[in-house]
Amino acid sequence: MNLKYAIAIVMALSLFFITISIVNFMDNQRLLRFTNDLTLFSSEAQDLEYSLMMLKPGQSQEFCSIIDEAYGTKIAKNNELMDRMLSYERASLFAEFHALKRQFLLSNVQLWRVSQLQREYCYSNHSDILYIYSSNPSCNDCIVQGRILDSVRAECKNARIFVMDIDEDLTALSIIKKQYDVSRAPTVIIDQKAY
Repeated sequence: MNLKYAIAIVMALSLFFITISIVNFMDNQRLLRFTNDLTLFSSEAQDLEYSLMMLKPGQSQEFCSIIDEAYGTKIAKNNELMDRMLSYERASLFAEFHALKRQFLLSNVQLWRVSQLQREYCYSNHSDILYIYSSNPSCNDCIVQGRILDSVRAECKNARIFVMDIDEDLTALSIIKKQYDVSRAPTVIIDQKAY
């Protein structure tokens, strides 16, 4: 009788460790995919920024059409990465996720700045929205505001939404907070005005 219980316990423990190993493997695969996508996204955002820096305000629309096309692709990738980042953040799947989140947020600020340059140089007709939220689960207003901005993003094709977590210790965030007098989350900066 004791041998049956011992075998059952060994089998249960084996099944438990196999399950943990599979979940860990799947999480690592997701982390690797997100890391690769984020690295590519960051380099593409830099490429776009450098391309805009070569232009001068009011320069040929021929160049602006190239930038508009490239930017449309970046916004789609940004939205997809933002959704993934926020879902990973809620699930807290990876220990290494925090460093990736910081990289994504910095790329997001870079893309926000590039969008502002695009408006200036190419006279583009879009609205830039920087959403400063808190990843603290007790920020219910952040959750509500995030859902509102999700619907704005889906319905308004000329609205570009970028995110920044107020709880992160980033120099770029410190400058944004000081520049727009941001003291709490949620804060929404729309076309250079904080709300």
